[in-house]
Amino acid sequence: MANRLSKEKANLIASIYCTNGYKKVEALLEAGYKPSYANSSRGLNLYDNTLVKSAINRIEAGARANTDITVAYIQAEHKRLKALCEAKQDYVTATRNLEGEARTIGGYKDNLNTTLEQPETIEAEDIEQLRAIADKVTTIKLKKA
Repeated sequence: MANRLSKEKANLIASIYCTNGYKKVEALLEAGYKPSYANSSRGLNLYDNTLVKSAINRIEAGARANTDITVAYIQAEHKRLKALCEAKQDYVTATRNLEGEARTIGGYKDNLNTTLEQPETIEAEDIEQLRAIADKVTTIKLKKA
């Protein structure tokens, strides 16, 4: 049986479908089909048509290619927000921001059980850094309470 659906009609259906939240019946109605046909299995089978499928795939591929949000963009945005939070001394938000960045790149798992090896000796400068971190954590805990 020959394919009766024109390429233009397939592109129209796919375009409407991809922009209306992937609602099949509504897309068919907007494309000009009658409600009785749009709600029937014959109407819904149009989405199995190779012309419609390829048009949907082409539209989705174009949308993915035009998306500016990348891991690098998210990391840069997290760095900017972290600096802003630290400037305002909002360490709770800075910590949540850092967790968000870690989740983005897959380096943070909730309830992760790991053991850290303790160094045999701690340098004086490391002690100062650890004290500064402890002060921040104490401040965060006090703000929560």
